[in-house]
Amino acid sequence: ILILVTVLGMGSLPKLYPVLFTAIKLLGGLYLCYLGIKLLISGYQTFRHKAQIADAKPKLITAPISQNFFNRALLLSLTNPKAILFFLSFFVQFVEPTYPHPFLSFLVLAIILQLISFTYLSVMVFSGKNLSRIFSQSPTLIVISTTFTGLLFIGFAINLWLAQLS
Repeated sequence: ILILVTVLGMGSLPKLYPVLFTAIKLLGGLYLCYLGIKLLISGYQTFRHKAQIADAKPKLITAPISQNFFNRALLLSLTNPKAILFFLSFFVQFVEPTYPHPFLSFLVLAIILQLISFTYLSVMVFSGKNLSRIFSQSPTLIVISTTFTGLLFIGFAINLWLAQLS
């Protein structure tokens, strides 16, 4: 959907309205900072309850049947500032507007992107079980990785904001 929106001309909006692009970047930075803070809080909570987590037996978590994971994932993807920024600012740079068939360029790029995404996500899905087992056995690893990821997100947000100033 984001590729289609870009093909239909949304990629030119940030060039026409630089303030819009600035707002998207600032909001994206706020979102990254929010995620980072939530991860830091989660890491702290895990650290506080580390002994209880280590003593607990891993449980199989089952999702409620009424949840629609496709709709949730689609909504998350369509509102992801990183994806929006990528398609609106980066993706369009690889398509020559004077090319007689720019749609073909977008199609080739979209197929390549989807193949890479499918491969990456497949690896994540199939390695998720093993990673879940490893993390459930080591609360310290959970704390370290969650804290590091939270700090990384906050760092990305600061970097995005500082890049906006220059």
